[in-house]
Amino acid sequence: MHVLLARWMGVEQYGVYIYALTWVGLLGLFARHGRNTALVKLVAQYRAQKEWGLAKGAIKNSSLSVLFVSLAIGMISYLFVPLFLDLSEQQLHTFWLALLLLPVVSLTQLRRSTIQAFKRVVQAQLPDVVVRPLLLMGVAGAVYLISDEKLSAPLVMAVNVVAALCAFILGGYLLYRLIPQEMKAAVAKFQNREWMMLALPMLFIAGMNMVLRQTDIVMIGPFMGSESVGIYSAVSRVTELVAFGLMSVNSIVAPMISEYYHTDRKAELQHMITLASWGIFATTLILALGLIFFGEWILALFGEGFSQGFSALLVLLIGQLINALAGSVGFLMIMTGHQTQQAKILAVSAIVNITLNAILIPRFGLIGAASATACATVLWNLSMLYYVVRYIGLNPTILARVKK
Repeated sequence: MHVLLARWMGVEQYGVYIYALTWVGLLGLFARHGRNTALVKLVAQYRAQKEWGLAKGAIKNSSLSVLFVSLAIGMISYLFVPLFLDLSEQQLHTFWLALLLLPVVSLTQLRRSTIQAFKRVVQAQLPDVVVRPLLLMGVAGAVYLISDEKLSAPLVMAVNVVAALCAFILGGYLLYRLIPQEMKAAVAKFQNREWMMLALPMLFIAGMNMVLRQTDIVMIGPFMGSESVGIYSAVSRVTELVAFGLMSVNSIVAPMISEYYHTDRKAELQHMITLASWGIFATTLILALGLIFFGEWILALFGEGFSQGFSALLVLLIGQLINALAGSVGFLMIMTGHQTQQAKILAVSAIVNITLNAILIPRFGLIGAASATACATVLWNLSMLYYVVRYIGLNPTILARVKK
């Protein structure tokens, strides 16, 4: 999708579009305030314990809370962000349109987490990973062919909003069909204080993760301009392919970690994550070699000028390799109740990331941004791996023995 959009929009317009999406992604972090990650843990736990009333209450409470907060953040951002950010008229219009995504995407994340907790990974991902990008590409592509001109960032953002709404409606229908009759018939029970105390560390963790993923893109904008943002965003997305195996495994094992851990099945948990680590290792190795040999050609698919980011791609690749090979360390800490310790590790890594970006981007450009992000990625992955092995007693890497 991003290859096609970059070619249809051009480097500068694509950069404006990505910059607005990045800011809305940051705002969405606070709109969700950790509820989506908490739901994976809570619904999986209550499902295993047959606590249908609590599961129903957790979903209702989280949905209402996220809807209210996302609307409030959207209104505040609409009024005050233009006062603090030096945006051109086109950037401002793109940003305002992107704000319409905020409540939709935030509630979509809750729906995905709920379906994921029921171990229905395909249904969880289908509306957003397949339907939404296909709709966006179809409509944007049709407009491009008819007009025979480069697409503007506001136009593509408007199409994105419509596609997101369609995907959200489909996802809501899938969730309704998936919910067991026992949950539908149950009376909702609420433990608001307990859920909030769980969600707040999740918010902090999600915030630090967002800082670690997006700091480089956000800081490149003021230092180097929209064109560089577009190039680096393409580089970042391509290198994320290396973590494909890890992301796929996390979608499956996250609710299983909570279920096994809270039903005292630690041996089964270790067996599962050990087998998963070998799948991650094989996928990561193949994709990493592919990017080393064909990365420059893949970047050229985005359009003229994007291939100059190949050196930054190789640097980011180092961090992504460590991220994938460390295994599901993040979810292991969250789903076993060690989210506070994870938050501390991510906070230190985020500070390191911001500091290195501020130092290296003015001096080395895109390679500096990539180096800062890679260093921070290696730092938090190795720190979490040490903690999981030492204090939780699990080994999420290929070095653990598989026991039958």
